[in-house]
Amino acid sequence: MAADIAPSRLQGRDIDPPSTKTYTIYLSKISVAMKLRVPHHCLTGIASDAPENEGFEGGKDLLADVIDGHSKFRLSLPGGPTDNDKVLQHAEMEVKVIRLFFPTIHISKICVCMAAWLATLCHIDDVLEEMDSNRAVSILFEFMDVIRYGGSPPCDAALDIERKNVLLTGQRFREHCSRYLLESEITPFLGKIYNVIEGLQREMCLRQSFLPSDLSTYLAIRTRTIGVAPFFALIERTELPPNCLDLISDIQNDINLITGLQNDLIGLEKDIENGEMMSAINFVGDGIPIYKKGSEIGDITEAVSHIYSIHNQAVFRAIDKFKQLSEIAGPHASSALDVARAQLTLAETHLKWCTSSKRYQAQVQ
Repeated sequence: MAADIAPSRLQGRDIDPPSTKTYTIYLSKISVAMKLRVPHHCLTGIASDAPENEGFEGGKDLLADVIDGHSKFRLSLPGGPTDNDKVLQHAEMEVKVIRLFFPTIHISKICVCMAAWLATLCHIDDVLEEMDSNRAVSILFEFMDVIRYGGSPPCDAALDIERKNVLLTGQRFREHCSRYLLESEITPFLGKIYNVIEGLQREMCLRQSFLPSDLSTYLAIRTRTIGVAPFFALIERTELPPNCLDLISDIQNDINLITGLQNDLIGLEKDIENGEMMSAINFVGDGIPIYKKGSEIGDITEAVSHIYSIHNQAVFRAIDKFKQLSEIAGPHASSALDVARAQLTLAETHLKWCTSSKRYQAQVQ
């Protein structure tokens, strides 16, 4: 795969490990505070040969180029706004989220496919929230078939609108990304997406109590459903040194956990209001809920403290893995370090997105 990250300046110099930064976050409605540690200064040594909004492809403005490509995908989706201004607004918002998450990515086709995955995952989540679990699991199986094999979804006139929308979204997503990616690029990308969809299916099983209602079971699911792993399938390069692959995988596992817990922690007030039980906080008691819709029924402060401690431990673990990687990578393996820095960067940029989102309304102190 071609270089997907801004050229590194790490060769031939000592590599400073990232420091950590503490975000103190207060959830006023439930009077809970948390101190989240995140990797900081992860971009040291990674420089771009272009201004922030310029890509490397033909001198085009990256932001405008990606928004244009993503707007076309947005217009193709069923059930969404048809007004061009609203579509453009949605597209611009999602592209800017991708630019926040991955500030070192300067290849428009990669950013376009990242934005398409973000939009697709959010759309599927929204539709699944309105479905019963058995129906959702069945539709997710069909969705995987559509993106795996391509082609058109079933044309049965009896298909309900939600099912039809999900399957058409899968078809449009597959077609859209296939225009931008080589087969060697799209295969690992879709492989990671299958893993996310399988995680969503297991979440439905957990909702129905078909799986143990404990924290370890929930976290094994949450690290998949958070949906960030497919982004890194687009970033990782096939020429990564073999001796770096295990550490890159370990860091990715921690980033999946970190971002999943960030969503659960920052979105806790909203989850309590809506009675959303799928939150790490609610599984601390291993089968005994900490909250139900609109009220607390357990020690929520202690539960939050336990979860953000797991988050912070994962951050320190990921930084330690980065240090190990920098020791073995050597001057000819800067690509592995670039991927690792992109992974660590997401731990901070994702938290910035969560705390700035109108959806969560958390206070950062």
